[in-house]
Amino acid sequence: MARAKAKGATRAKTTAKTTKPSRKDEHDTEPGLWLNHASRIFTGVVLVGLVILLTVARGPLSAKAGEARQPRPGVSFAWPTDATGVAERHGSSSAKTWLSETVRNGLEAVALRSLTDDPFAPGALDAARVALIETGWMRDASLKRRADGVIAISGHYRLPGGVVTRHALPGQWLVARDGVLLEGVNEWSIPRIVGVRLDPPEYGQAWIGGEIDAALELLELLRTAPDLLEQVEAIDVSRFVSDDELAIITDTGGRVVFGGPPARPKAGEASTERKLANLRAIHDRTGRLDAGRPLVEAQFDEPLINRIPTGTP
Repeated sequence: MARAKAKGATRAKTTAKTTKPSRKDEHDTEPGLWLNHASRIFTGVVLVGLVILLTVARGPLSAKAGEARQPRPGVSFAWPTDATGVAERHGSSSAKTWLSETVRNGLEAVALRSLTDDPFAPGALDAARVALIETGWMRDASLKRRADGVIAISGHYRLPGGVVTRHALPGQWLVARDGVLLEGVNEWSIPRIVGVRLDPPEYGQAWIGGEIDAALELLELLRTAPDLLEQVEAIDVSRFVSDDELAIITDTGGRVVFGGPPARPKAGEASTERKLANLRAIHDRTGRLDAGRPLVEAQFDEPLINRIPTGTP
């Protein structure tokens, strides 16, 4: 009996021992539970706030994105209307300009292409200005952004002066009156410059070597006499490098030797004024710059008119 009571007391003691709270359980008391709940509530509030913020900001952000996708600003060119090539007035009719539609469209495309990446970025306007000058058509260009975002472009344009064909090689190149190579094809009734031996430069650069400059100088002189110029088909520079000689090819195939370029006649030749007077006299007498003959040598005080070219037996 006493042994049974002892066992019962031992079992009760063991049971009581096992039901005693552990140190870990002490942390799960009411204060610990409250902290856990507070942390979860705080996290939930933060998440809800973020959702609200994103929802509210979605409208303005979408609007900004829409603005970024808007078409790029257009361009408005002031086109030249006279031989000076200066163009400063915007809004004038393109029908009054001597620039062809092809060239105008090309220049607009060059400007817009240069503004493609970011038309509002620093340097974008300057990049477009450089690109326009590199076509050769513009000596200088001024680009300004208007209040409506359109880029207003004005400047000084080059006039086409001649169409170059190289000696014994295919291809044609359009040059301005100052010898700069122009991008594009010829759409003007202007004389050719034939017999050129030197390679063309990059667009927007001057043709070196003196051949082109000499031919353009003679064409500029002939522009003072439009009735003579209208019979000029080409200026032949094939003997310029070797003999410093220019010749006019007429629209009927006649050859009129002019000799040295207008700025520097060769020794033994007539003055430039005398040469031009010779051409005028021949034209007035015969109605033709070449007198209707295969060869005219107009570089002397008294021009020579032959039935056959010099050197032909």
